[in-house]
Amino acid sequence: MERCDYLYMPDGTRLRYATFKPKGKADHSVVLLQGVHSTIEFCMELTDDLLARNYEVWVFDWRGQGGSDRYFKGSQRIHIDSFDSYLRDLEYFLAKVVRPEVQENLFFLAFSMGGHLCMRYLMDCDTSFLNGAFFVSPMFDIHTRPYPRCLTPLIPLACKLGLKERYFFRHRDFSLQHYKFEGNKSCHCRERFQYQRNVLLHNPQLATGGFTFGWIRALLQSLSHIHRTENLQKIQVPVFIVDAGEEYVVNASRDAIIASHIPNATLRTYAGAFHNILIEVDTIRSQFLEDFDFFIKKATSTAAHTPHAEKPIVL
Repeated sequence: MERCDYLYMPDGTRLRYATFKPKGKADHSVVLLQGVHSTIEFCMELTDDLLARNYEVWVFDWRGQGGSDRYFKGSQRIHIDSFDSYLRDLEYFLAKVVRPEVQENLFFLAFSMGGHLCMRYLMDCDTSFLNGAFFVSPMFDIHTRPYPRCLTPLIPLACKLGLKERYFFRHRDFSLQHYKFEGNKSCHCRERFQYQRNVLLHNPQLATGGFTFGWIRALLQSLSHIHRTENLQKIQVPVFIVDAGEEYVVNASRDAIIASHIPNATLRTYAGAFHNILIEVDTIRSQFLEDFDFFIKKATSTAAHTPHAEKPIVL
């Protein structure tokens, strides 16, 4: 690790970030956009993989999780008033930490909720400095089970009635006792699952619990934004999306439609993979790394910068 520090946001919130740099000049720069409940410590193997490819890596913990400041001091609740707050954090991190040092060959590698926020960034923010965005199991939609989807309009009402900052139904603080490999829908790799469990065992302050009513409301509002065709059509950079074939965490049913509206997009599904492809078994992770390398090379080629509109490639 080259550096680990805090970035102070204008509202006083501290965002913990880290940079990883290879020896000598890096060929490319990668900004990792983590999923919800994640922390920089979970990214160590991935950063090693990227460093071995002579990429430099930038990563930060979203506000409310990891080593960044929590919304409620001393609480594990995941809460946000608007996903615009996450988006402003990303913009500020890029402006103050990344872009002063990186002028070319910059990519986003975004997982789960990080994929959702990456999509928001591509739609709403300046991407003139960006070469491309690679999405892994992105949160482009959610499952509402065990509740029917028709009840989601009641969530804003619950927030107005004073439940905004309270845990959503059946959500609670994190329990290491219930964080077990058996029966999990995150990955098939016991060793990598156990590594993340050990991180939380030895660093309990990094753990986060469930979502508040307010967070769910903010997510639903943001999802409606990324589902709009006119917003997807505005995206100017190459996009590669990989979905898990056995996805139970996010709802990937819209991904093909979303990709079809992005001017330059590739969509691929990994058969047999659970949600967290980044810590899956070696065969699946190797396929992901191979696809990421291919995407980097293609996106930096002269042809990839030529403006064009084409149907998504579905693999």
